[in-house]
Amino acid sequence: MYSGAAKIVFKTLDISELVPAVATSIGAIVVDSDKGNIDVPQLITNKAQFIDEYGKPAVSDYAMHAALGFLINGQRLYVQRVVKNALYGGLEIKKSGSVEVNAGWTIDQATPKSSYSFGADGLIAICGKDPGTWNNNLSVIVTIIDAVTDLTFKIDVYYPDDDGAAQLVESFTVSRKRQVDGFGRQMYLTNVINGESDYIYVIDNTAEADTVMPKAQATTLAMLSGSNGIAVTDTEVVAGWDKFAELTSYPVNILINGGFTSVTVQTKMRTVAEGRSYDCVCVLDMPYSELDSVTDQVTWRSSTQNFNTSYCALYSPWIKIFDEYNGQIISIPPSGDIAGIYALTDYIYGGAHGAPAGYNRGTLTRCLQLSFGSNVNKIAYTSGERDTLDDAQINVLMNDPAWGIIVFGEGTEQTKLTALSNVHVRRLINQIAVATTAASKNYLFEPLLERTYFRVRLTLEQFMAELEGLGAFDNVDDRGWKVVCDATNNTAADRDRNQLNVWLFIKPVKVAKYIEIKGIITRSTASFEAIIAAGLV
Repeated sequence: MYSGAAKIVFKTLDISELVPAVATSIGAIVVDSDKGNIDVPQLITNKAQFIDEYGKPAVSDYAMHAALGFLINGQRLYVQRVVKNALYGGLEIKKSGSVEVNAGWTIDQATPKSSYSFGADGLIAICGKDPGTWNNNLSVIVTIIDAVTDLTFKIDVYYPDDDGAAQLVESFTVSRKRQVDGFGRQMYLTNVINGESDYIYVIDNTAEADTVMPKAQATTLAMLSGSNGIAVTDTEVVAGWDKFAELTSYPVNILINGGFTSVTVQTKMRTVAEGRSYDCVCVLDMPYSELDSVTDQVTWRSSTQNFNTSYCALYSPWIKIFDEYNGQIISIPPSGDIAGIYALTDYIYGGAHGAPAGYNRGTLTRCLQLSFGSNVNKIAYTSGERDTLDDAQINVLMNDPAWGIIVFGEGTEQTKLTALSNVHVRRLINQIAVATTAASKNYLFEPLLERTYFRVRLTLEQFMAELEGLGAFDNVDDRGWKVVCDATNNTAADRDRNQLNVWLFIKPVKVAKYIEIKGIITRSTASFEAIIAAGLV
């Protein structure tokens, strides 16, 4: 019995858990560009940002062209740049009053910038934010602002415009003392510049007292010895894909091959996708050298690559586009543009359950024609060739003169024929797995009682009903899903193991891959309904 003065108390019980919305079309790619961050993948959201970070692609920069193809329809792309033996161009600013002159320097990509060894009277080293010959176009001016009280100086950064004229692109007022300005902002040069500048990285000689000022540089001083290194190998590309191996670091869903078609690289991509368990798929390119012959492609697929996985989808042939950066028509791998079709389909359907193929969504808008290796006179696969490639789990691009270039397959590289032989099913299951796994965190350490089972069902049933409303399940004859979380699948033995079991039954939506139109010719007195009822058609 309650004792004390009368009162009314309102208490809240929140059982309104929802399954969070999850992204389904975030791309990932490894590129071998001439500039751009080499340390960690960068999130790129549009073509202009990509060009600013990685530069304009050369004709043979297939991965860069693939990245730009994805960004036609995709809005989020993580890019990892890889290089081999590249060099940072840079310069060294001496101490104020030194007889030594400010001069250029270089550093190998494999040596951390922070380990730089200063020369005589060296006080500040400045290099490009990432290695490459583009560093050699950078120059700086160092101006002393206050050598007595604030110990501040200014670093102005210059970079050429499209006409080659040096332009002031950044200016930083900094100090070698760890202090703040009148607005409480950091002034120590590495805090101000590193990670914030779009062009430079600075190293302070901490062996020198923080009261020592740099030697002024009245005219622009150019960086020297930046280099792009040599052509990357499978080793560097594989190391780039390793950056995406951890599920929680980068929330990617579509791994884009970008023309690195060696089995070594494609195997690493497959390993990354399967190792992440349930959130991404690989869009793979057929090697250009195999495009001359359908027989060669089937042999390469079945004997050389020989994948058996629902986490990869392979496409053929390559495509021809107009390269706006070099002013010519070039052949490129299709993986970037096809991955963009994945993103477009997700946008149209509101989820990953739509087939990224066909006339309504699968048109490669910038593709001028198909490219079949050295077979320059070939313009399309025949019907028999398409069937042969499809039987080998190779998705074809079709040339329809009245429509354009169409993605005409959505098969995974799973050799056993199941629902997961379809890209849209694999990606739907991925979406459900990511979303329900995130929602289930709410129930960790909750009591294994019916009230918890009820909350789980309440949450997941609403999510599944929403997906059903978007057309994700086959519900023509019956409901296309069911959530089971009760005493049926949570026994006393399960409770003793502190285990909560949830079963999701799913009937994925099917898509039309074969259309039969039958024309029934009858006498003028015939009843159509009678013919149908009699089962004559």
